[in-house]
Amino acid sequence: MEPPKEPPKDINEEFEDKSEEQYDQENEDIGREVIDKLYSDIKTQIETYNKRLVELNKLLDITIETRLALDNFETKYRNPEGERINGSDERLSKSEKNAREQKDKIGDEKRANREKSRKRIVIAVLGLLVAGGVIAFLIQYIQNKEPKPTDQFTQQDVDDAKAIIEKWKSLSDDQLWENIASYADGYNPSLQTQMLMMGYIKNWANTPDFTWDATDKADLIDKLKDAYEIENKSSAIYHTIEKTTYKNTKLPRSIAADLCELALADLLAQSQEDSDDNSN
Repeated sequence: MEPPKEPPKDINEEFEDKSEEQYDQENEDIGREVIDKLYSDIKTQIETYNKRLVELNKLLDITIETRLALDNFETKYRNPEGERINGSDERLSKSEKNAREQKDKIGDEKRANREKSRKRIVIAVLGLLVAGGVIAFLIQYIQNKEPKPTDQFTQQDVDDAKAIIEKWKSLSDDQLWENIASYADGYNPSLQTQMLMMGYIKNWANTPDFTWDATDKADLIDKLKDAYEIENKSSAIYHTIEKTTYKNTKLPRSIAADLCELALADLLAQSQEDSDDNSN
């Protein structure tokens, strides 16, 4: 049995040598797998909507303002809304610092590759083959900033998007994390793409008020990093978070995604430190 292939670190490395044909084929494969696994009961609706999205992708251009808003969102680390942390822990402070720095570094990746990463995330999570302005619309909607229909994006398009997004929100956490682990194993996304994915999931999920201790949070981040180091593959992070509880209660989805994002940031920071040491 071959050892697991370590994921690429950055988005450019993930997509730079991948042909457009290979990228598009992978997107179709991922979308089909996600629909069969998570959305089989609305499969016909999603497949019909994806055909409609092909046309919308040609009609809706992403505006400069929207592009900048997405850039700002994707390159800034944010704690989950509703989270309250008691005390402090140097490990947690370092993880949050790493997350801020690593999200900032994502902005240095080529825009075309970042847009491929964004599109890949929506496919892997929602099973929707979207691009450009359609992605911007869906992201705005999921973030509870429901935009009004336009001449191109009709009320029916809005209603279809709402049904699919609400279906995603109704998935169990086990379904969510198992799907992401399977995606990580099958397509080996970069650690940067996975950080972006966690940022979106954290933002899309409904966050209840959640209070805990800084040391407990730091311990769980270490637990996720240890799982990655043992298996040398990022799916171990998601298998671990799926089973993780706090005071015998499952973690809210946004809190779990935040832990994964912080662990990924630490792993990226460590790999960059190791690379710098080896080059000296």
